[in-house]
Amino acid sequence: MTTEQSEMLGYLYDKYYKSLCHYAYSMLHDWQTAEDLVQHTFEVACKKIGSVVPDTNLFVWLKNILDFEIKNYWRALETRKKFFADINPEIQYKHPDSNKYFSSIDYIKPKNFPDEDFYFIVYTAIYGFTCEEIAKQLGISKEACFKRLQRAKKRLRKIYENLKE
Repeated sequence: MTTEQSEMLGYLYDKYYKSLCHYAYSMLHDWQTAEDLVQHTFEVACKKIGSVVPDTNLFVWLKNILDFEIKNYWRALETRKKFFADINPEIQYKHPDSNKYFSSIDYIKPKNFPDEDFYFIVYTAIYGFTCEEIAKQLGISKEACFKRLQRAKKRLRKIYENLKE
């Protein structure tokens, strides 16, 4: 990123940050999440500033990035609900067959489901990590991480389909 592009992003941040936060809040009704998504919007803008056409309306450009981030947020939230309902990792869940309490979400892990697969799903669906972030932690490529996650989801669907039968 050039100095000129950096200065332009600083100017855009100062000028539009609050407007973008209010826009995101109007859709999410959660101020903290709105601020997080606006911050991520500027992170994406930093990466893509070199590809902006000179006559582009920069506020509209930022708003489009924010719209995409909000859609991704909703999609991730729906995935979490689909696989994990309203499980809160902070709450202790009681095992139905004993008086033991579990403070971990490991309790919801299906039998015969590999730990590695389970944690791929947990880190993406509950904690909201991207494949890129998980790949960096594991020292693998983003594509390999995506494929492992895809396979884990397929195995989990198969287990739940077998339970329904």
